Amino acid sequence: MIDKQTILAQITALAEAIELPVTAREQVQQKAAVIPAEIFSDYGRRLVDPTAAKSTANQLTEAYQKESFTELALYLYAAALSWETIYQPLHISKDIYIATMKAFTRFVLEHFRVTGKYVFDRGFWMWRYTSGLIFRLDELEFEQFQLPYSSKYPALNGKVSLSIHIPSDADLTPEKITVSYQKAEEFFHTHFPAYPYEVMYTETWLLSPNLSKWLQPTAKLYQFAQAYEILAVDLQDNSGIPWIFSRVDEQVSSYPEQTSLQRAAKAHLLTGQAIGSALGILRS
Repeated sequence: MIDKQTILAQITALAEAIELPVTAREQVQQKAAVIPAEIFSDYGRRLVDPTAAKSTANQLTEAYQKESFTELALYLYAAALSWETIYQPLHISKDIYIATMKAFTRFVLEHFRVTGKYVFDRGFWMWRYTSGLIFRLDELEFEQFQLPYSSKYPALNGKVSLSIHIPSDADLTPEKITVSYQKAEEFFHTHFPAYPYEVMYTETWLLSPNLSKWLQPTAKLYQFAQAYEILAVDLQDNSGIPWIFSRVDEQVSSYPEQTSLQRAAKAHLLTGQAIGSALGILRS
């Protein structure tokens, strides 16, 4: 079994490389110092295994629901193992590895912007990164994900797919987004030739038909959505609220109105309607 000092060194090095805020980094180091090496080894081994990572993530969240930085320390160790067991054997660059694992930092900062507190609350999602299912390629993230035949989207049922995720810090300039799509095609052809995906798709509030009414055709968000063929719409979904307003409360009347999107979305919400979302496939 790997010794504890090596584990701590790996966590510290990764936390610095992904630019985790100093305050959060210190809390991770404090928690990591008292976690037994065998706990790191057990959870780390399972979090890099795509067949076990999801159930392990559920166990972690339940066990450490009030100790988010203990949970983060365990995930960071698993992320360090990912470099050794997934990225290096597949000859994936260190730049892509760091860009992908910066999701830890992004999620901690997203929580801080809304609440003013550093908290790690995305264990339910991060197992996809540690087990090598999601990779960030420039502005976008791409996940190997095949929708099951029980899916509510018949057009995608059973198809080998890439699920596209739009990070909150992505630059949606059309030229940059096009490069991300191109890099994804090259990346998966090179590193995952046994995963012959048939379609790229995304499910997000960014594809809500309401945005096409609220935004000018020159807006980046508007242009992003035009690249997708919409398969399904959910007009009751309000998952876009935190991203538009940096708020999670329901006091709509006090939501900010600093941008045209905020003003239009707020006016819409005040009528009792939702922002909406949609699922679409990337046009070929």
